[in-house]
Amino acid sequence: SDPAFAPYLAEGASNLYLVNLATGVRTRVTRMEPGQYALSPHFRAAGWMYFVVRTNGMRPEHVVASDALLALRR
Repeated sequence: SDPAFAPYLAEGASNLYLVNLATGVRTRVTRMEPGQYALSPHFRAAGWMYFVVRTNGMRPEHVVASDALLALRR
């Protein structure tokens, strides 16, 4: 019933989370808007994560790099 959630029901969205398997702590990495999808994460040994962002009705897709893994290690 929240009006702010209505666009997410209509257009969808997906976010990425990191889960610490030792503690079970979950950390949200992305905050996608309605119609945006964070997809296909790839993890690098140096601590960086790459993923694709797809937006409904738009081309091209974008590849994004995040150092979220490095930030969690601190």
